[in-house]
Amino acid sequence: MSFPTRVFFTALLLGMMVSGCAFKGTRGYESSDPFSRVQNKAEIPLKVFDNTKVLDARSAFDYGLGHWSEAVPFPWTKLAEREQTGQLLKDPRQAFQRLALVGVDPLTPVIVVGNGWKGNGEEGRLAWALLYYGLSDVQTVSQEGVDIYLTRNPEKPVENVKPWNHELRQAMVIHKDEFLKKVLSARKEGGQKVIFIDVRSKAEYFRKEGGMYAEPDIQALHMEWKEFYKEDGRPDLNLKKRLHALGYSEDDEIIVFSNRGVRSGAAAYSLIANGFRDVRNFLP
Repeated sequence: MSFPTRVFFTALLLGMMVSGCAFKGTRGYESSDPFSRVQNKAEIPLKVFDNTKVLDARSAFDYGLGHWSEAVPFPWTKLAEREQTGQLLKDPRQAFQRLALVGVDPLTPVIVVGNGWKGNGEEGRLAWALLYYGLSDVQTVSQEGVDIYLTRNPEKPVENVKPWNHELRQAMVIHKDEFLKKVLSARKEGGQKVIFIDVRSKAEYFRKEGGMYAEPDIQALHMEWKEFYKEDGRPDLNLKKRLHALGYSEDDEIIVFSNRGVRSGAAAYSLIANGFRDVRNFLP
């Protein structure tokens, strides 16, 4: 398989070998839009800077079979209270500490590697959680979306960073009580539409059994989470045109849901990368 990302990485790594240097990252960026870097970088080929951290969201088994030599194993569950429900950590200080131990702080550029369409959105969920905990420079890619040397060696020692703290972006999450209020209320608040998107599989959607469908009919739009990504694991920027064609704008409130908030977290990250400003992931 050949993707533009693969071509870029091959040229990039060869250039680094010849010059013996890496791109110099910047640390002092500010923007009125906290996700502007996510959106801007989604439009260009991936770049690795000298301070970029690569987090591998795949399972320990997949990581052991072969991984990016610079990647640190970091499954999405490290930033979750319970894998079964997908709930975020109750004590956010644990998230800050776990990220600091792998050298990540709010200004660190991060690339999250996963299985792309072959997985269940784990890298997108981790990327979404990183934004929730305060990061602003996060990209995703599938393991097959980059043409780089893979190794089976254990991860290299990581230099941690000083403990840090950051305000949570709580507006990125919606819980059950508020979710149900939104379902039972008008689908338009002022000039803003409220859109529900079910990102589960077609089989799950058409069964509509259990979970949120045990409650009043949600009348959700169905778009499987894979439709939010390209084959190389990067956000599909055609998504904006598709939603515009359905009459939705970047200012509408979009609520995405799956079963545990993993696939919906991946969809939420892609929506943010597409420039949608009010995206919320349903967590039980």
